[in-house]
Amino acid sequence: MIRSLCLMLVILVFNPALSYCQIKNYKDTDAIKRSKDSNTGFTYADCNLLIKKYSDSIANLYIKIDKLEKANKILGQDNEFLADKMNHFQDSLTKFSNSKKYQQPETRLNNKPTPPLITSNRANTNNPSAGDSYSAYKVSYPSQNVGMMLYDKNKQKIRSLDNAVALLKSQDRTVLLVTNGGIYREDNSPKGLYIENGKELSALDTATLGYGNFYIQPNGIFMLLKNSAKIIKTSDYKQYIGKIKYATQSGPLLVINGEINPIFDKASSNKNIRSGVGIDRNGEIVFAISNNPVSFYDFATIFAGLYSCRNALYLDGAISKMFCPSLKRNDGGGNFGVIVFVSK
Repeated sequence: MIRSLCLMLVILVFNPALSYCQIKNYKDTDAIKRSKDSNTGFTYADCNLLIKKYSDSIANLYIKIDKLEKANKILGQDNEFLADKMNHFQDSLTKFSNSKKYQQPETRLNNKPTPPLITSNRANTNNPSAGDSYSAYKVSYPSQNVGMMLYDKNKQKIRSLDNAVALLKSQDRTVLLVTNGGIYREDNSPKGLYIENGKELSALDTATLGYGNFYIQPNGIFMLLKNSAKIIKTSDYKQYIGKIKYATQSGPLLVINGEINPIFDKASSNKNIRSGVGIDRNGEIVFAISNNPVSFYDFATIFAGLYSCRNALYLDGAISKMFCPSLKRNDGGGNFGVIVFVSK
């Protein structure tokens, strides 16, 4: 379409000038150069300048068009969320507009108390994917030690779970859990806000449009204050400035004020390994990772249903790992950015 517009521009701009600049039937070239067209006021020299000016502009437009087409191709190939929404967005929008909120399935398992540690469960017996399994670890903060880290003692990025476990053990700590803590850049630096020991090491990303899961709205922040843990929308960050001990930004939010993010499609076939963190009604932290590929909606159900989390945040997808001896998970390796840990 853009190419067609460019062609129209050439015709509209050049046509009167070009018709005047056809000089093959004239003998007096100097007279032609001095004369002006009665309709356009263009001289021969004007025509040449116009042709050069607009030819250069159109060439630049074609270069930009090629770049846009390449970028669009990459987005079309890689962005799992956009690919999934192409098929289901209209249906989801209709459902949401016709009701005040989505009806949440009963997930309290006959009101039995939620176990503090699980390796497999059925978060929703009405879910077609009820056979999915998850590993989850529940933490009471601040009575238990929870933190985040990016660099080792030599100021090198930690990157792997193996390195994180080794570092914690070198500090005479017992490692209870280590997992990747959010989306990161190619150089393993955090994507968006990262605060460690009260110091901001990476700035808040307030963009609402962009590539990847990080920008699915709303995205949010998992933060540790002095006496409590919170998960908030990115837009609510200002009120916590100066009060944060640790924080990592990621996206999207899985659960918002007790409700599954309405942008997720319950019928989605877009499944992947997923990891996340939630805060339950008692203020306790729940770290979870799926043991098999699941949709965003099904993963969010674990937090909203089984653990009654008020808010939960997606941390990452297929690459996610978790080291947790009590869950018999001994994941190692990885090439991450921020690492979240629980130790004593």
